[in-house]
Amino acid sequence: MSSTAATSRSASPVLNEHSVYASRAQDGALYDQITNYAVHDEHSRAFLGSSCNSLGTSYELVEGAARAGGGWASYDVVRKDGCQTAFKCILVGEMRGVEEGTKMGALGNFYTGPPSSPNLVRDGVNCRNVLVIGEPTNATGSISGLWQNQTSELISIATEVAYMASGADVAGVVKVGSDGENQIKVLTDHIYRNEKNNRKKPAVQSSKVLLTKDTVSSLNDGGRSQQQSRAPSEGNDPMVKLGATYPLNCLPDHVGPIFRQSHSSVNQLVVFDVDGNPVPPWAMPEALRPGVLAFFEGIFNIWCPPGRNPVMQFVAKSIKVLGESLSNVEYPSPPPASSPSNASSSNAPETGSKRSSTFDSFGPPAKRSRVDNSQSLDALPSPEAIDWEPSPPNPSTSFTSLSDPFITGAPEPGPSSVSKSEAPSPAHHSPPPKRTTTKAAKTACGKGKARAIEDA
Repeated sequence: MSSTAATSRSASPVLNEHSVYASRAQDGALYDQITNYAVHDEHSRAFLGSSCNSLGTSYELVEGAARAGGGWASYDVVRKDGCQTAFKCILVGEMRGVEEGTKMGALGNFYTGPPSSPNLVRDGVNCRNVLVIGEPTNATGSISGLWQNQTSELISIATEVAYMASGADVAGVVKVGSDGENQIKVLTDHIYRNEKNNRKKPAVQSSKVLLTKDTVSSLNDGGRSQQQSRAPSEGNDPMVKLGATYPLNCLPDHVGPIFRQSHSSVNQLVVFDVDGNPVPPWAMPEALRPGVLAFFEGIFNIWCPPGRNPVMQFVAKSIKVLGESLSNVEYPSPPPASSPSNASSSNAPETGSKRSSTFDSFGPPAKRSRVDNSQSLDALPSPEAIDWEPSPPNPSTSFTSLSDPFITGAPEPGPSSVSKSEAPSPAHHSPPPKRTTTKAAKTACGKGKARAIEDA
């Protein structure tokens, strides 16, 4: 390990002199690549933790549009560019586990309610993954500086929101973890897509068939051959690609009476592994296990429901794994079986944001096989959340290193500068086997008696 590497205050899931975490801090290794990239003139404005960004200087808060029909006030975080462009930025952090609040799987941050009268997961419900990140393990001084700048700016935004909301308490995205250090809560896009309206297509008139006693035999033979030709494809695994959707049973914990979806499918989120391949939904707990280092590019979502305190969220539109982890995978468990009642969930307004060139150009190029732009995953999360119980770990581990540093002062590298082989065709991933329960943490927002929003 480099003698110049400072030790992070964050607790390491696994750390020894020869571990993957120690190797990140070596001279010219991953941490140096990230910091050199983040301070590059062309990219520094994209990173919240760079010295180019500060509240009131490069971006500001303004009052946004009220939610139609609901009376919810909103605040927008925008660039000070004269056009009030949405402030999209990149956070750098290391994944934390279930015990710190990370929630992935079929429920995500959905509030299930009391066991005696649980809410149901129906079509159109808002379910998001919750990803808690902390300061990278064994961080160098510059990586620690990048992390501290991020948390400082996020706290400044929450403070400004409180001021604009006449002193109301704000459920921000920075919280203190079990190790006593700051952590950041990140939300993903929707886990599900409601396909109900998409399936309402007008009937298509088919051509008429000559149906006589002379043609019956040939028509029957032709029909049987068509059925036989279709049969082998019915059991094929779904193809993993951006913009794709998958059947509900691709999520191993999507079981039990709480799920009442008839027209929903599972979204392919914009998450790339260390090699630039899209990560399918059922593989996210493995790809984003504790200890994984990643970029989280997203936007802010700040709402104030009537009579409640403001809710501040950071919604990651794109995630890129930079460094692997040797920690065990924490798989989500299905909710406990109970007698469900009618569900109650609110749909939040939606917005969108494309990935920036800064996000895309670091590391291996993202595999974008056949992106369907019509299937946008841009939607904002609701403030409801639950607490997962940790499940037994999976002993399987993996490690992949990033080997293409960017040198400070060198010409700006584009996606082609990363030495990688040509993107392969989309891989076929088989969903993992079903695993065979959740505790609620309700959120609350305004003046007067505040209710804390623990996991908005």
